[in-house]
Amino acid sequence: MARAIRLSLLLSVLSALVGVSTASPIDDAQVRDFLVERDTAIRPLHFARRDAAGIKNRHLRPEDHIFHTKRGSVSSPDVGQIANFNGADPEPIRGATGDTFISNSNHAIDMQNVDNVAAPTTDAGTVPNLKWSMSLSHTRLLKGGWVREQVITDLPPAKDVAGAELRLSPNAYRELHWHRVAEWGYVLGGTGRITAVDENGRNYISDIKGPTNMSDPDIYYFPPGVPHSIQALGDGLELLLIFTDGNFDGTGTTFMLSDWLAHTPLEVVAKSLGVNTSILGDIPQKDPYIYEATVPPPPLGQADEEAVSSPQGTIPSPYVFQLSKQEKAMAPGGGGWMKVQDSVTNFPVSTMLASALVFVEPNGMRELHWHTNDGFKSQLLIVEGTIRKGYRTVRDSKRRTL
Repeated sequence: MARAIRLSLLLSVLSALVGVSTASPIDDAQVRDFLVERDTAIRPLHFARRDAAGIKNRHLRPEDHIFHTKRGSVSSPDVGQIANFNGADPEPIRGATGDTFISNSNHAIDMQNVDNVAAPTTDAGTVPNLKWSMSLSHTRLLKGGWVREQVITDLPPAKDVAGAELRLSPNAYRELHWHRVAEWGYVLGGTGRITAVDENGRNYISDIKGPTNMSDPDIYYFPPGVPHSIQALGDGLELLLIFTDGNFDGTGTTFMLSDWLAHTPLEVVAKSLGVNTSILGDIPQKDPYIYEATVPPPPLGQADEEAVSSPQGTIPSPYVFQLSKQEKAMAPGGGGWMKVQDSVTNFPVSTMLASALVFVEPNGMRELHWHTNDGFKSQLLIVEGTIRKGYRTVRDSKRRTL
């Protein structure tokens, strides 16, 4: 049995695109027999059904579909099904068109993107790339961990959202920083501790944990402008991060505490912190991004031992949401379940992003859908399992964005 699929859906950026056929298969006998079972008085959007209802497609080229087969690559009739190569390496052959590779090709990638190699006749080839694998991103190696990003230059349609993976070694921490955009985090594995200070000087500290065999992980959200830090506990921490700007890597998006200190006169820093300038000589002049801790922090569940009291008090709305404590909503179609988080119902602080953890049973399908509000975008992040998205096949799809 195929592995079950766990998906984390970020409602952020993916415009709904509809494939356009170059002709209609209405004259095929199998299609006609299928339409006999339907009420042809109804006028749906499917091109074959539009012809049956008497609606002519003014903008489609009047070409005949090719219903021939060659080397067993596609079975007739060719009405947009995925090419089947019977376990052999995919070849750029579709019916009577195309031919084999004489030299070579990256067959591993071809197998993941069969419709790029042998596209159905319903594919006009005008849809931009909608998929990106984190394995293709540059990995920045640092003392105490690593980070790799997916930004708009990697996935051009993603104008309103960017992604990243962050790995922290045991006790290491991402230094205090803030963004001009919101940050959403999903704990892929391990445990950690986050701290934050809001615009009113109120403090926040909380532990976060990844998934286990018995429960789902935690997620968190930081509004724009809120300084925050993240420290790994136990065996370390790995996070999936989402930011509300596709050009997240651009200048002026993220600000580091060390960078602010390095560009401020030492006398001003010393007076602000109430210390002598002699102890400020080790302020890094280059962004370290991740620091290795010299003293292990209190273990998981003991964050209060590191909490710093503030005259302004603590942040009233938590930045952490525990998915393990949320009830599953079973899908009406019986193909899985979902857990939805948004600012209206259960995660008040997350005003710029809504999310859903979705579990799809083997062979289950999230039905065809689209979003009518132009300001409502979506991004799909595959955390575990394999899926087929539209006519694009994704295999071994850990850490992929669609």
